[in-house]
Amino acid sequence: MSQDSQDCTVPVAKPKELKITTANGFFGLNELHDFFVKKLDPIVWTMTGTTIVLDFSSVQFWDISALLWMVIAFNHYVEVCSDAKVNNKLLLRLPESRPEMNESDTVIFQKSADFLRRWLFIDALKNIGSDPYDFIVPEQHGYFSKPRVFYKESHVSEDGVLQALISRKLAEIRNLCDSNGVSSGLLDEVKREFTAARFGDVLHTLCNFERDIGRKFSNQILNEGIRNVREHPNATIGMVALGSLGKAKRLVMAIVDNGEPIPKTIYPHFLKTQRRDNPDYAATLPESLSDLQEISEPTLFELIEHATNPGVSRKSLYTEGADGQFILNFPTEDDEEESSPDFGYGLTYIRDNTTDHSKGFGGEMTVTSAGVSVRFRRDKDDITKTEFDISSKGYSFPWPGNLIRISIPITAG
Repeated sequence: MSQDSQDCTVPVAKPKELKITTANGFFGLNELHDFFVKKLDPIVWTMTGTTIVLDFSSVQFWDISALLWMVIAFNHYVEVCSDAKVNNKLLLRLPESRPEMNESDTVIFQKSADFLRRWLFIDALKNIGSDPYDFIVPEQHGYFSKPRVFYKESHVSEDGVLQALISRKLAEIRNLCDSNGVSSGLLDEVKREFTAARFGDVLHTLCNFERDIGRKFSNQILNEGIRNVREHPNATIGMVALGSLGKAKRLVMAIVDNGEPIPKTIYPHFLKTQRRDNPDYAATLPESLSDLQEISEPTLFELIEHATNPGVSRKSLYTEGADGQFILNFPTEDDEEESSPDFGYGLTYIRDNTTDHSKGFGGEMTVTSAGVSVRFRRDKDDITKTEFDISSKGYSFPWPGNLIRISIPITAG
């Protein structure tokens, strides 16, 4: 080969590295927003033919809800990059211990990596492509087959709730969709697995629920929270998982999908209600909602709040009485049989009971959709209080989908 030929060799483009920024190594919704919306989104449209490495190697602790929502975000940008005009490739770099680390850091990052292995993050990536390693940097191929040091069934954890989840085989991400979309078979399988694992007893032991209430609340989460995924059109990814936040002492359940956002699906009912109760306001709203950008962020907050109101869900336990007040009808044993797979209880029921301090729940429900997040909780200093403390935040997530995050205090070690 001549010197001239060697000089014409085209150099291989160096991958673009984007590093996650965290506060004390924690990865939650705020960190996810700052990384995907502020760092990735601005460049993914301007670069072409580039490998972009999303570097999560500094993450030490995972909020399970943010991890599942990250899969929805990552899938969105993989689809964006597959467009011929963009033609970028996205790869993940995941946390792991390295030889040069000190003993403390070795433990921290081994735990972070083992969390992803134990919770079967590899199965979550299978929602995006048949070979998860297509989305992992080459030097980490084989990442999920490495033996775990932590989160073993035989390993006594310093976190009682984690050990309970692991020993009952509840510490993993479960998929709710197959190649045809939301799968009734997978939904039923998840319900059977949670029932067999006696998840209600976990709530009784670790969160101080009365045993019957814990079991009933478990069923409501499974029937409405999980099955709620199939009420969101065009969902191709749906997942559910349990986790815990040790320092915060909270049990977390996350349910996500990439279907039509809740504000969009609930809009016709919302508009009808506003025309009845607030016609002047209704006159300012569009006739239909083909694009969420047609409405303001405050209206998006209203739509999510509306979705949790009594009587809105077509599968709500609430019925309207003669005086116009809504009445909660508790389910019978027959209602909870497998022979009634479509029976559900509505976000209202989950919201009301999750936030109820009088029964010992005292938790929070957060709904994230259409780029906004709305959290519902109640004042712990007044257990008789029925009004909700509602806080809203705009995240400007550009991808479709829905996240329901249920967080309950852990009262037992």
